[in-house]
Amino acid sequence: MNRQEIEEAYQKDLEMQALITAIRKNRWPRNQTGHICNELTVSDNGIIQQGNRLVMPKKLRSHTLNIAHAQHQAANNSKILEPLKMTTMPFKPSQVIHGDVCGPFPSGDYLLVLMDKHARFPEVEIIRLTTTAVTIGKLEKIFSVHGFPIEFVSDEFN
Repeated sequence: MNRQEIEEAYQKDLEMQALITAIRKNRWPRNQTGHICNELTVSDNGIIQQGNRLVMPKKLRSHTLNIAHAQHQAANNSKILEPLKMTTMPFKPSQVIHGDVCGPFPSGDYLLVLMDKHARFPEVEIIRLTTTAVTIGKLEKIFSVHGFPIEFVSDEFN
């Protein structure tokens, strides 16, 4: 995936175009007056960012997660998988968060990927090291914005 593909997906995504207009004019629908509105910016090429993270158009979200997890899944083929079981859906966002680290990528960076089970919204942080201190620092940063989860699920952090 390259910048041109992302820009094209933005141009075709009506939701992203409406969000770009709201950010640029600072006019938000009444039901969207949360604190996140102040964190969003639009680059010169029309890509929305929340801090140093890209907000991906809906069409590219699955593809982005697949890219992030491709190397990680190949590295873990020999692991014993947790048995399949039914789980309940949380009543609201930020109650159950799934997390994982993937990489290293050619740049030497890793991705700390979190997914809210209720909202299905991915949160991705780029990290240089996978030490406990770095990981906890990033988790605390994310949780300070969205709230601390009741449950955190991961195959590597348990």
